[in-house]
Amino acid sequence: MRVLAVALLLIASPIAAGPALTWSPVVGREPRVERPEGGPTASLYARCGERSSALETLARDLVVSAARPSPGALAFAVHTAGLAQPWPRAWIMSGDSANALSRLTHWLGPQRGVRRCGIAHRIDGLAPQTFAVIAVDALAELTPIARRPRVGAWVSVDAQLFVEASAAAVILLGPSGEPRRVPVDLSDGIVRSRVNLDEPGEWTVQVVATFPSGPEPVLEAHLFAGVEPKRAFEEPKPKPKLINLPDIEVLMGLLNSERREHGLPSVVRKSSLDAVARGHAAAMARTTRVAHDSGDGDPVDRVRASGTEAHVVGENVARAANATAAHHALWQSPSHRGNMLSPRFSHIGVGVVHDSDGVWVTEVFTD
Repeated sequence: MRVLAVALLLIASPIAAGPALTWSPVVGREPRVERPEGGPTASLYARCGERSSALETLARDLVVSAARPSPGALAFAVHTAGLAQPWPRAWIMSGDSANALSRLTHWLGPQRGVRRCGIAHRIDGLAPQTFAVIAVDALAELTPIARRPRVGAWVSVDAQLFVEASAAAVILLGPSGEPRRVPVDLSDGIVRSRVNLDEPGEWTVQVVATFPSGPEPVLEAHLFAGVEPKRAFEEPKPKPKLINLPDIEVLMGLLNSERREHGLPSVVRKSSLDAVARGHAAAMARTTRVAHDSGDGDPVDRVRASGTEAHVVGENVARAANATAAHHALWQSPSHRGNMLSPRFSHIGVGVVHDSDGVWVTEVFTD
């Protein structure tokens, strides 16, 4: 039994849905900035990690709205700001600095890679002060790439991994067709590849690294060849025929519709895999982190423990506002779409767990 294209996802919501955002001219590494030496955010930065000017700008918008964004607008805003990390998280609270520091420490949890943060602070008269934090645990860093390459351009994809990986892949998703892997070189923690943007439209370049827990997207760049990028995030709308159906049926309906459109047979639910997926979705909700191993084992271990016979196992995990948004986020991610359209998969288990901010979703695929 082996894992095929196991991928994990945290797609979040425009910082506040609606306003137009301007895409940065490049995507990738941003200049380092010093942490503040004093003021109400200094102790929070000392606990959180490196200061990111791009994330701080977004945090200022967040502290004004005083409402945490949905899981799709935050990712959209972070990507437009020029960052390639796919795991942004947003946190907001009211109270004094000491209480904020204690609660921030709990919210951050264990660190992976290099943590970068943007922190903003607001005081409204006699009301409690408000703090907003946007954080990413960067597992890699992308050498800057021009956002608007010409059609037909060859683009170099160079990345520095911050966590040791046994393998790496670069997956390219164009405006049409299926995701495709491109040749890649991994040496001393440096990933190098070149991709050809051979038609006009939006392209997603995703770098995936293989860790002991399995393959994981570590960088994601959105490039626009010969077209104008969209400037505002829109929450995906459910298809009319799927409205009012249970979340699992929505996910199954959307997934199998995509497979049929690509000439593939539908995947069939299996009760033992449903149990595996449901248990892992609950584990992610409990730990409040999107991951393949939330203390319950990696996907292969969990499938094996269920007694299910499988030669190939894949898993998609997501955090989103609702089931439709979760499917959309997975579909827009090259490695996740690869799982969804793999002809090697014939069975699936789906698990959905709700909380006050939306849903935690797990899809477990087997042959």
